[in-house]
Amino acid sequence: MSAIVAALFGLLPRIASAGWAVYGAVVFITFIGAILRLGQWFMDRSPFTHVPNLPGGGLQLLPLVTLSAAAAVLAILGMAASRRRNVG
Repeated sequence: MSAIVAALFGLLPRIASAGWAVYGAVVFITFIGAILRLGQWFMDRSPFTHVPNLPGGGLQLLPLVTLSAAAAVLAILGMAASRRRNVG
């Protein structure tokens, strides 16, 4: 989620506070979605449904690698965009 905010801040600084909306959506999906028994297609919008529940669950590397790669790309994109901004 911090990589999303970094990308927003670098690319679209006026809406960087939309990162709070992303955080709120993930909290809603994670905690309230289960209570409301929303469909799995809706629950899959949260990154926490794609990582294994450890200890006790089986370790699957593909979701971890995919989420890490997406976060790295967003963070690098945000940093690259921030460098070209004239903040002074």
